[in-house]
Amino acid sequence: MKLIRIEIKIEDLNNRKIKMGVPPNSSINEVKERIIKNPKINLPIKNNNGIKLSYGLWFNNENIAVKYKTFAETNLKNDDIIVVKSKEDNRIDVQIRLDDLENKIIKCKLEPNESINNTVKQIVDETKLPINDNNGIKLSYDLWSNNENITVKYKIFAEANLKNGDFLVIKSKKIDVQIQLEDLNNKIIKLKLDPNKSINDTVKQIVVEEKLQIVDNNGVKLSYYLWFNNENIAVKYKTFAETNVKDGDILVIKSNRINVQIRLDDLNNKIISRKLYPNKSINDTVKQIVDETELPINDNNGIKLSYDLWFNNENITVKYKIFAEANVKDGDILVIKSKEIDIQIRLDDLNNKIISRKLYPNKSINDTVKQIVDEEKLPINDNSGVRLSYDLWFNNENIAEKYETFAETNLKNGDILVIKSKEVDNKIDVQIRLDNLNNKIIKRKLDPNKSINNTVKQIINEMKLPINDNNGIKLSYSLWFNNENIAEKYETFAEANLKNGDFLVIKSNKIDVQIRFDDLNNKIIRRKLDSNKSISNTVEQIVDEMKLPRKNNGVKLSYGLWFDNENIAVKYKIFAETNVKENDILVIKSEEIKESFLKKNAIYISIGFLGFIALIFIAIFLINMFNKPPEKKIVYKKENFIKHYFAGFIDTKEKVLKISIKEINDDWIITYDLSYLGDTIRMKNREAKIDTSNNEIIFHEDDSDNKEEEKIIDILGKGELNKTPLGKIEVILKNKNKLLKFEEK
Repeated sequence: MKLIRIEIKIEDLNNRKIKMGVPPNSSINEVKERIIKNPKINLPIKNNNGIKLSYGLWFNNENIAVKYKTFAETNLKNDDIIVVKSKEDNRIDVQIRLDDLENKIIKCKLEPNESINNTVKQIVDETKLPINDNNGIKLSYDLWSNNENITVKYKIFAEANLKNGDFLVIKSKKIDVQIQLEDLNNKIIKLKLDPNKSINDTVKQIVVEEKLQIVDNNGVKLSYYLWFNNENIAVKYKTFAETNVKDGDILVIKSNRINVQIRLDDLNNKIISRKLYPNKSINDTVKQIVDETELPINDNNGIKLSYDLWFNNENITVKYKIFAEANVKDGDILVIKSKEIDIQIRLDDLNNKIISRKLYPNKSINDTVKQIVDEEKLPINDNSGVRLSYDLWFNNENIAEKYETFAETNLKNGDILVIKSKEVDNKIDVQIRLDNLNNKIIKRKLDPNKSINNTVKQIINEMKLPINDNNGIKLSYSLWFNNENIAEKYETFAEANLKNGDFLVIKSNKIDVQIRFDDLNNKIIRRKLDSNKSISNTVEQIVDEMKLPRKNNGVKLSYGLWFDNENIAVKYKIFAETNVKENDILVIKSEEIKESFLKKNAIYISIGFLGFIALIFIAIFLINMFNKPPEKKIVYKKENFIKHYFAGFIDTKEKVLKISIKEINDDWIITYDLSYLGDTIRMKNREAKIDTSNNEIIFHEDDSDNKEEEKIIDILGKGELNKTPLGKIEVILKNKNKLLKFEEK
C-alpha cells in the first residue's frame, strides 16, 4: 500500500517538525495518539495551570481528527504539513445506556463541537448494536437525554447543554407496542413501529397480514383506522413520529362501523343491534330499518306515518345528514319514532274541555295554539274586555314561550297539555346582572313606559345594594346595555329599544383604579373614582390627602392627572367623559406654574386700576348732576328669536353655565349654575324672579353670597348659551309669542 509522506509540525514544542509516512486507510485518531504518546516527542499532559490538555491534528485550519476517520477521506498529499495543536480538555464525561443491548452502560467523553449523529454511528459500530430487528427491518438509532431526542433536535453536543455526569440513552427508533384487532375478537399482536413510517400504510399492512374482512356481511366495503387514547390517529397524523405513542402503549385497529342499539318506539320498544357507517345517510338508514322491521306505515286513523331517528333527546334526522356529524359512537342507544305525537289537550277557558290531537314535531307550537283557539272558538277578550292571548303548558312549563317546535320538547304519546289564557303583556323580559353583588343575576319584567332611573332605584332598594363604599362614600348606580349607560341616555325603556331576552347590568359609578404619584417616588395607591365627579376637584383632594408639595424652590406647583400619555385633568371635566375603566393606572404629576407679569405685579396694577375706575365714577357722577338722561326702556317685539348680549369676564378661560327655567303663571323662575374653571369662583343654585306685571321686568335676587364670590351675570328669558370669541356670553331668547319688556339700567 502506498504511503502518504507528510511532515508533522508540533506547535507545543516550538514548532518542532518530524516526517512520517501514513497508510491512507489508517485511523487519524490512532496516528494522533501515537504522536502524543511517543516518548521521543514527549508532549505535555497539562498546561501551566494544571489543566489537562487534549490535542488535535490540523490541516488548512481544519481539525481533521474531528471531521474524518481515515487519512483517505482527507485531501492530504505528499509533503503536506500537519500541525499538532493542544487544547484544554473540554470534553463532557457522560454515561450512555444502550437500550438494545439489555441496557448495557458505557462511559464516554463527548467533544462539544462533535456531530451528535456521527458520535451515535461510531458508538453503534464500536458496541456492535444490532443492525436489523427480528423481522429483518433495518434499525436506526437516536440519542436521548431527559426524555428528549437530542439527535433530532440538535446538531452538536454544545447545543444540547450537556454537562459532566449526565446520563444518556441510545435506543433504536422502533416503538414497541401492542395492537388490538377489534374485528378479530380483540386479538392482540405485538409490533415494532417505525416512527417515520406512514400510519395508513402500517394499518393496510396489518389488515393484509391478519386477513381482516374487506367487505361486511351486507357487502359494504370496510375501511380501518388506528386509534390511540380514544383518538383516530390514522386521520389526524401522517407518521408515528407526530404522535405521542411510546413503548408499551396499546393501540386499536377498528373498522369504520359504529356498534349501536336502536329502540323501535312504534314496535313496543323492541331493541335491535346495528352497525352504522359514519358517512352513510341517516335518512337512508332509517328507511332501511323501517322496511326491515315492518314498522307500521299508517296510524290507527289511516294517517301516513314517517319516522325520525333520535339520539340524546335530539332529532338527528332533521339536524344532520350523516352519522359522523351526530357524534354517535360505539355503545350508544338511538330511538326510531314516528313523527306524530298522540296527546290530549285541556282547554282551560272552556271549563277544562279535553280534546285529542296529533302533533307534528316540526310544526310551530304558536301556530298550533292559534289553530286550536280558532277551531274551538276560545274567547278573545275576558269579561272586562281585556284582550286575551293563549299559551300551551306542559308539566307546569310554558312550552309556547320556551320552544319553537314540538321537536324541541320532551313530549311523547299520551301526554296531557293545557291551553290557558293570559292578558296581553307588553312587558319586556330581561336578565339584570348586579355588579356590586358578586354579579348576581335576576330576572325582571320591565314596563316600556317606566322611568329607567326610577326602576334602578327600586331594584337597588329591593336587592339591598350597598349605599356607601368601603370608604363611606355614597354610591350611585347606572343601568348599562351593550356597553352603553342607558340610565344616562334615555328616560324610558321604550327609548332604549330593549327586547325580550336582553341582558342588562346595574353597576355603581365607582371606577376602581391605581394612582401612581410621580412626585412621591412613584408611590401607588388604589382609589375608587366617582364617574360624575370633577377631575380637577378629585386631583386637588388627593394632593391635599397625600400632602404633596405646593411649591418647588419657591415656584408654585400645579398637578395634573395623566392617563395614556394625556392630561385628562385639562381635557375633560368629569371621569365619565374619559376612557378610564376598572384597574387602569393613572399618574399624578406636577408642573411649575409660570406666572405672568400681570399676576406677579397684581397688587400694583390693582391699585392703579381702582384709582382709574374711581376717576371714571366721579366723572360720570358730575356729568349726571348736570345732564340727567330720561329713563330708557328697551321693548322686544313679537319675534321667534331675540338676541340679547350680557357682558361676562373678558377672559380666555372656560365658563360653564347651566340654566333651568320654570314658568309659573305670569312669572319666570330662573335657576342657573356658573363655574369658573381654574379659579375659586363658584356660583350654584342662584335664583332670579322676574315680575312681568305693568309690562316691566323686575329682578329679585339674593345677594347674600360669600364676599369672595361675585355676581357674574344676569340671565333673562329662556335659551341656549354660546361663548363669543371675546369671552362674552350670548343668550338666544325664545319669547313664546309674548311681549317682553326689559328695563336697561
